[in-house]
Amino acid sequence: QGSPILAFVIGTGNTLEAVVAAGFVQRYVGAHGEFESGRAAVLFVLLSTLSALTAAFIGSTSLVLSGTVPASDFNSNVWTWFQGDAAGMMILTPLVLAWRLRPLPVLNVRNWIEVAALAFAAIFISMLVFGGPSAIGDARPLAFIAFPIVLWAATRFEQRGVITTIATISAIVFFYTVQGRGQFAAGNGPATSF
Repeated sequence: QGSPILAFVIGTGNTLEAVVAAGFVQRYVGAHGEFESGRAAVLFVLLSTLSALTAAFIGSTSLVLSGTVPASDFNSNVWTWFQGDAAGMMILTPLVLAWRLRPLPVLNVRNWIEVAALAFAAIFISMLVFGGPSAIGDARPLAFIAFPIVLWAATRFEQRGVITTIATISAIVFFYTVQGRGQFAAGNGPATSF
């Protein structure tokens, strides 16, 4: 619904964000993006946050200058854009790196049963907590019910297991929020735009 120039500027901002993030990660976290220390994880979060501002600022500025978004909505647009990009980087990047950098673990039958139980629990509880009705008042504290599932993955499985569990829960939260359901939805119907 925007002009090709606007799309080009937004695309350039998004590309620049990825280039900035990759440069930061390679320089300060590690060439392969391994999260083997607390320092590396904290640096990754800080640098992802900093680079997420790049696309949010460029994109929101271009939307305001083109008249697509009123200037009064600039701050809220930057904030929303920033949150989405930062969360995406902090969830998807570790997921991709965890599955790409390490060989698949060898699991016995007992481990496979526990993996299946963890997956079922993560999906079932996430659907129940985040897809349920939000008419019961402030249901946001219910989000903490998913925390023991993450702790289970963290104590019983390696980084790949906990990162995959967090990504699964996040995908379910995202799905229900976009549908206008659950405690994080802004309205009663499906979301029509971000």
